[in-house]
Order: sequence, then structure tokens, then C-alpha cells
Amino acid sequence: MMRRHIRGLTLIELLVAIVIFSLLGLMAYRAVYSATESQKRLSEEYVTWQRISRAISRVETELTQIGTRSSGQIVSAQAALDVTTSDNGNIRMVYWRMDDNQGARLSGLEYSNNTLSLLRWKSGDASQNPERNILLAGVTSFTLNYAAENDSTWRTSWPASPARKTEIPTGIRLEMEVDGIGRITRVFAPH
Repeated sequence: MMRRHIRGLTLIELLVAIVIFSLLGLMAYRAVYSATESQKRLSEEYVTWQRISRAISRVETELTQIGTRSSGQIVSAQAALDVTTSDNGNIRMVYWRMDDNQGARLSGLEYSNNTLSLLRWKSGDASQNPERNILLAGVTSFTLNYAAENDSTWRTSWPASPARKTEIPTGIRLEMEVDGIGRITRVFAPH
């Protein structure tokens, strides 16, 4: 009768197999972790771009509805579009927003403390405190430029002159730097 010799794994072979499986497990863990982190980062960027897109869309809706308010033949003392810039870089744009449903409403945009906000006045008096609706936070810089009819250069202030306060610019260029995103430039054409 022949004796069979059963050969098992040596201790070294077993240790090598454990090390190989450990390395494969570590590589799989790192791949899953990396994919999860990438997905998380992409989701955060997607949400940020959605916020930016909504804010720019809202600004466009506002700026394309700028109009001149008149009551019969009397034009309002408030300029169609009035922009003030403070020494600390805050910008406030006040305008008449023409709405088919609600008529003319005094509205505005404000850049202050790295935040872009939409302003609404219940009355037609810009000296009163408006309601504020934050459009976008994390805006590290914000500038507006204006194109006047028959003028080939962008203006840094509006109205073009006190005598022309009822005029509306033919174009408004918005440039803003958003934290973590970079510079965004858009040009709008008010009606």
C-alpha cells in the first residue's frame, strides 16, 4: 500500500497570502474612499453652481425689467436706475421694476459683506428700509459697469448725468468673484 503525503501550507506561504489579501483590501478601501470623496466634492460643487445659477438668473430677471415709472405726465423723482458705491466697496442699485401684474415696484440689488441681496420696498420711497432676500453669499468682489446709448465705453457709475436720470442703460455688465469658484462675468440688456 502506498502512503499519500498530504502537504499543507507552510507558515511563510500563509503569511504571504495574508499580506497579499491585506494589500488588496487596502487598495480596495482607498479606491472606494477616493470615489466617495470625489462624489462628495462634485455634489458640493454642483450645489454651489446651482446657487450661482439661481442668483444670476434672478439678477437677469430683475435687470431686464427695469423701467421708468410715470404717473400720467409726471415722472417719479426716483431715477429709473440709481447706483451708489460706498467707500468700503458696498454697492446699492435701486431701480423701478416693471411688472405686468404688480405695476412699478421699487427694487434693488445690494452687495455688502460678501453677500449679494435682492431689495424690495413696500413703498416707493428708497429712504425707507427695504426687505432683503439673500441671493448669494461668498462673493468676494463685485463690480457693475453700464453702457449708455451712443457711447462705446463702459461707465462705472449711473445715471450718466443728473439731467439723464430717467434713462436706462443699454447694457449692464456684472463681474463677481465667488469664493472657491473664481471670476464670473455676465452682461444684461435692460428693456
